[in-house]
Amino acid sequence: MSLYNPKRAVTLGRQTIAQWKERKALDQRAQAVTIRSNALGISKRFYIYAPPAAKKQRDPLPVVYLFRGHEREWINPQQDDTRQGRTVIDVYEELLQAGTVGPMVLVFPGVCSDDSSVPGLLVNFKAPTVQPVPGIGSGRFEDYFLQELVPYVDARYHTRVAGKRPARGVDGFSLGGFQAVKIASQHPGLFASVGAYDGLYF
Repeated sequence: MSLYNPKRAVTLGRQTIAQWKERKALDQRAQAVTIRSNALGISKRFYIYAPPAAKKQRDPLPVVYLFRGHEREWINPQQDDTRQGRTVIDVYEELLQAGTVGPMVLVFPGVCSDDSSVPGLLVNFKAPTVQPVPGIGSGRFEDYFLQELVPYVDARYHTRVAGKRPARGVDGFSLGGFQAVKIASQHPGLFASVGAYDGLYF
């Protein structure tokens, strides 16, 4: 008796295979999360990391949002030759082990087109249809981040401190440095810290 059932056969497209390969290449300690965005009118993906100690933590944890040209750059150990097979999570866990930093949640927001060809810059686009590529939607990236992503993380990962200034930071590299400084300067009450490394400014 054959176990092959043609009704269960699945045809994989090149894009699906490419997505699987890409996911396998990323740091598996980062969880991929997809949420439906009313601001953008599409579903949007981001990555999040919480250290093992977070499960035992009773007090709310600090959270840092890390920006780059594309969110996957932070967690791809093969992004460039300087990585030497490491990601920002490796750096963080070494600092945690040494006692230099404490437990915190790291969030890698997706605020660009799916293929990273169009950066969102944490702004609300005036004419999103000028760049009709997947992942742009309405182009309201600032609204998506502030009104949807941050509250989503606060509600599900125990990162909000009611009645106090949030222990929330934003950091970025290159184009992400611009985004971090921009959003923190526009909304200083939401963020306790901001950092930019080799920031790209216009």
